Amino acid sequence: MPMTQRHPRAAFHILRISYLCLPAIASAQPATGYQYDNTGNLTAIFSCDRNSCGGIDAGCPGSLDCCACVCANTPDNCGACGSPCPAAPDGGYRTCVSLQCGFACNPPLTVCRNLCANTSVDPNNCGPNCTQCSAPNGGYPLCNTGTCDFACNQPLSRCGNVCANTSNDPNHCGANCTVCSSAPTGGYPTCNNGTCDFACNPGLSRCGNICANTSNDPNHCGANCTQCPAPSGGYAYCAFGLCGQACNLAGYGACNNVCIDVTSDLNNCGSCGHVCPGIANGYPYCINSACGHNCNPGYHLCHRDVGGDICISNSQTCPN
Repeated sequence: MPMTQRHPRAAFHILRISYLCLPAIASAQPATGYQYDNTGNLTAIFSCDRNSCGGIDAGCPGSLDCCACVCANTPDNCGACGSPCPAAPDGGYRTCVSLQCGFACNPPLTVCRNLCANTSVDPNNCGPNCTQCSAPNGGYPLCNTGTCDFACNQPLSRCGNVCANTSNDPNHCGANCTVCSSAPTGGYPTCNNGTCDFACNPGLSRCGNICANTSNDPNHCGANCTQCPAPSGGYAYCAFGLCGQACNLAGYGACNNVCIDVTSDLNNCGSCGHVCPGIANGYPYCINSACGHNCNPGYHLCHRDVGGDICISNSQTCPN
């Protein structure tokens, strides 16, 4: 058809450039469109593929396909010729639906807000609601088959809904995340290498399964937690981490685990092991914790500054 040919119905299209839409014989077959100016002169011929524009143009009656549809219903020309849709996010492609730009995602990705995400594994866009997964302190979020979850950073382990160091956390101890709760008086629970244990408060020391003040506890005395022995007739004590013994009665001393009257005992006079020495022609005594001597009949006592006391015959005079 010559380009100067006038359309027989040009008189009805004199106010604007018009299109003549011809029936498409089959959905896969192009339709031909003709453009006329306002005087009815043919100015352009188009080959219109109805498949490329997604169906029948709403502006054409019946089952006609128009070139305008091809021009205005693709991502490069959406809503108007020369109006391209913006780029799609990673993993997606542009769309133009009902003259409106949009995008769709390549499988297995799903549209989540303004991006394409794998909602089976993406912790920032997890599941059908594109949920942003969270994690407790020491952990990081996961998305497992569309369900939010979390894992723990090394060396932490998962204990319920928290991440804990099961080697030393008394609230999550060992492989079973045990809550350590047992401790003796004066102590507090601990977790040592994944096993529940306890430690003692300041000022106390561990002695077996108890906490004791080893500076003054006679049952747990000193660095070795010694049980101080009590003497017969007395009691044990611990002073500054050293064991000692005392007697129940005044004037008694603990000698070899036995309380003895050191005010009168010849072998422990005044103190344990202090033996009052014997004397020729006489005998020793211990009175008020002090040793002394008496002489046998017929003898009298002489005190000497050097050599000690002696008993001499009553017929003799004490040497000077």
